[in-house]
Parts: sequence; C-alpha cells; structure tokens
Amino acid sequence: MKSNRIKIIYIFSLLLLLVGCETNEYTKKVEMKNLYSIEENSQDSIEQKRYEIYKKYDIPVFFNDTVGKLYYGQSLAGDSVFVYETIDLAWSYTARSDHQYDYYYMKSDNKKMEALKFISDFLAVASKPLRPLSILVVDSVKTSADLKELNYKIENTDTGETDNVTISFFTGVRSILFCGVDNLGDKPEIKEKATYDVVKTMIRQRIKNYKNKLAPFYTISDKNFYDKPWKELDETIQNPLGGTEGFSTFLLSEVGYNYFLENYDYSEEELNSAVEYIRGSIGKFGFVRGGKMLSYNSPLNADEDLELFIEEILRFSKDDFLDIWGNSPLVIKKANILYKIIEEELEFNL
Repeated sequence: MKSNRIKIIYIFSLLLLLVGCETNEYTKKVEMKNLYSIEENSQDSIEQKRYEIYKKYDIPVFFNDTVGKLYYGQSLAGDSVFVYETIDLAWSYTARSDHQYDYYYMKSDNKKMEALKFISDFLAVASKPLRPLSILVVDSVKTSADLKELNYKIENTDTGETDNVTISFFTGVRSILFCGVDNLGDKPEIKEKATYDVVKTMIRQRIKNYKNKLAPFYTISDKNFYDKPWKELDETIQNPLGGTEGFSTFLLSEVGYNYFLENYDYSEEELNSAVEYIRGSIGKFGFVRGGKMLSYNSPLNADEDLELFIEEILRFSKDDFLDIWGNSPLVIKKANILYKIIEEELEFNL
C-alpha cells in the first residue's frame, strides 16, 4: 500500500509541474476512496463472494490489475484528471524489476467462482504472516518473472482420461498472482493438496529471510563434511541395494524411490530397509540428502544443505519427521531451528 501511495503522490506532483505551479490552475475536488475495499453486492454472486473473502480476511481479490481510479480534478482546459491504482508485481521493497506481465483476464463467471473458492480455501490454511495484502487472479500470463508451477493429474469424469493441470503463482511484495486455480476440478483431495503446496512453497521462499535466526544452522555440521564422497566420510558405508554403484542418496527422494520401485525387482520392504540404512549413514553427519548435482557426495555447502533440509521437513508432518530422523541428533538439532522459525515467525504448524 505504501509503495502505491508514494507513486500516487509522485504522479500528483508531476501533473502539477506540467500544468503550472499556480494553485488556481486546478479545480481541486480530490475524490477520497479506498480502492482496495470490496462492497457487499447480493445481486452479483461473484462480487458477493469477493466481499465475503474481504470481510473475513481483509484481503481484496481482483480479476484485473487495474484496481480503480481516483478523480483528482480538472485542468485549465477543462479536462478531468484521474489517477489510476494498479497492482504492479514488478515492484520490490527497494526497486522495480524489468519483468513485464501480459495478462489474459478471466471472462467466465464460472471460472471466477471456482478461483474464488480456491482462494478462500488457501486463505483459511495460510497463516497471517503468509497472507498477502491483495490477490490478483487471471486466466493466464506471459512474463519473464519466476512463476512457481505446481502440476497435478486429475481424472476427467467425462472422458475417463487423466488430465494434466498446472497452476502458477507469483508472490510479490504486496500481492500474489494466481493462474489456473479454476482448473482443479471438483475433487476435494486435489484442492486441499494444491492449497498446502502453495503455502509450503511460500514457506520455502520466506524462511530464508530470517538470516539471524538461521545462523546457528550453519554451525552444526563440520565444514569439512561438505562436498565429500560419502565413502570418504565413512569408509564402512555400503550400497544397501548391492551392485557396483556407489553409495547414493537418490533413493531418499520420492522420485528416486518410485524409480527403483518401478524399474527394478525390489520389494517395498527391501527399499524401505535401504532407505532406513541410508538415513542412518548420513544422518550422523547432520545431513538429510546428498548434493543436488551429485548425490554420491555430501551437500556442496551449507547453503545447499539448508535448501535440502527445508525440502525434507516440508515433505512430512513434524511428528513424522522427528520419528523418521529421531536417531540422528544433528539432524534433529538443525530441524528444530527451522521449526522454530516456521512456528514462531511464520505462525504455521506442519
């Protein structure tokens, strides 16, 4: 809100300079109005739903990036002067990026209503520190900005086939942009998963902002443990699945587990036993995964270790994580640092 007020003041000043400095050059009838408030409208189901969300969460939802306009007055030529308020996702706390946003707005009321239902569910899950000041929902957008994408497979009840659905979102300083959230279908479990996936993605983004509170994380694993082959850290480590390949943590990921299950003749019992062995082998060094580029090695550095840790704790409930890694004291020590930030600063319980 503050950045837009600054922009409005700047525009006012510029207009005064263009027309002249005399106070009587404008017929000043400045319209005072909160453009971010949503009015009740029981005659329009979309507007009424927007109002209900605004009344409950104090967060307006828009389907157009132009929030509104304010009448400023008339120039000497008799022309009306307006100031437009827009949702500008290119602004950061300190500067404006070069990213451009070309929006394709929603036209269908059905699509708008489905989007509003998703947003209502999202705001119910998101804690107050994670909620935006406003939300923009569009059908699609072309931009060079880093949109976060989440993909889901949804059964099409009409054709019996499986549809691939992608929702996209971008978290700005004041607003969140959503695309595709109206396409999640009528399956509650899919919508619930998508809601939590968005919230967890936001936690990933926000948690790194608490640098002072994260500082102890960087001191737990010995700096000499990083970027080393696992066998160099512990020569007794063996590949729990046998074979000639070295010790890797690929199996610990959901993708890796499913890959071994679908492409090799291993039972779930064998794979679960291997997972437990790998966790015990790397957990004693305070790690939950191998390097991103080379899982045969420990994480490249403490920053990569932090990213892998955040990913791991967001995969599980807190109780499940502590149970899975409970025999690795260094892992639990790191995890508690992250849980404290998530619970106390972001006010969210996993």
